Amino acid sequence: MASPTKPSVARRAQVEALRPLGLRLLRGVLRRFGAAPDPLAEGGGLLLAQHQAQFVAALRGALAPGSAPVAAAAGAGLAAAFLAAGLAGGDAAVLARLHGLLCAPLAAWDAPREEARLPQIEQRCRAGAACSGKGQVHGMACARLSHGMGSARL
Repeated sequence: MASPTKPSVARRAQVEALRPLGLRLLRGVLRRFGAAPDPLAEGGGLLLAQHQAQFVAALRGALAPGSAPVAAAAGAGLAAAFLAAGLAGGDAAVLARLHGLLCAPLAAWDAPREEARLPQIEQRCRAGAACSGKGQVHGMACARLSHGMGSARL
């Protein structure tokens, strides 16, 4: 008999694969309608201002620790579009939440540990350059590592 967790893992993987697409769609909505005034709001409010909580929830899921790098990148783009559209509306709580979500990966990054891994990364780049047809791309990545960090030598 199949384990009950296997179907849920497969469904979660499908949802996670769709997350970057949904975030890019929301970014497009923000670009298209972000500056549109709300015809029913008095005082010149924005049309999408009433959906601020949904945008922040999407950002929270995309920028959460452990989210896929592709989703985090799409989430960062959505956060930039959200702020550029002015949907935060000067709300200090929303701005603080976005700031925390965007800065959390930087706070968690351990530079000495990553620099210690540079020889392993360099070795993988060289192996990839020798084994794949993308040697030029791998070589450029290794060159950037060696010139940018100084501890890895080609």
